[in-house]
Amino acid sequence: MTTPLQNHSAGAQVAGLGDIVTIWAHPDDESYLAGGLMALAAATGANVTCVIATAGELNAPAEDRAALGRRRTAELTAALGALGVQDHVLLGFPDGGCAAVDPEIAIAELVAILKDRRPKTVITFGADGFTGHPDHRTVSRWVDAAVTRLDADAPKLLHNTGIHEHSAAFEDVHTQFDIFEPGLPTTTARQDLALLVELEGPLLDAKLRALAAHGSQTTDLMAAMGIERYRDWISLECFVVAPGH
Repeated sequence: MTTPLQNHSAGAQVAGLGDIVTIWAHPDDESYLAGGLMALAAATGANVTCVIATAGELNAPAEDRAALGRRRTAELTAALGALGVQDHVLLGFPDGGCAAVDPEIAIAELVAILKDRRPKTVITFGADGFTGHPDHRTVSRWVDAAVTRLDADAPKLLHNTGIHEHSAAFEDVHTQFDIFEPGLPTTTARQDLALLVELEGPLLDAKLRALAAHGSQTTDLMAAMGIERYRDWISLECFVVAPGH
């Protein structure tokens, strides 16, 4: 028996991705950028692993960072549960400090995870980190290097991206909440996407539940935008094949 998620228009394409590992910098990156895709993949029976580099603890006074990191780690577990994803790895690198990590250490950890899970597809940020955040950019470099080191066994590597019409419709949000570095996000024409997941119905509901679970990061934004506009804002997930892959 199929589920409502399996009947999604992108279901066949997502099923074709096989087992998936997604790799991000902070708790909530995964739900914003690939929550719908992960939920859909899990519903089609794929093994889905989510790797997060940091606990996202930096946005608190120094004495409160450990507590925030614990909270965001718990939020991540709840969010992934809402998406039907049970397997996740927290690397434990410092929030805001990924660029200072010895890349050989980070890349080796990712290679080990990929060799263990043996995914058909890996998904992460593009080289610009999508928003431009230095941690995002660094994670993108680590992932590219890790996938390359797998040589003949290398999985397909996809980067998240945006599309112009969607970004333009929410330019006021991006400006008001200072979401992107100047010149970003990078956008891609629809016809040049490797995969477009347009979320609605149960799939969008699952993504919204996941993001609501990241309450330390999302509650105020949801309230400021209003839930219906927030739903529209999170309703597209776009991916391109990484250059050279």
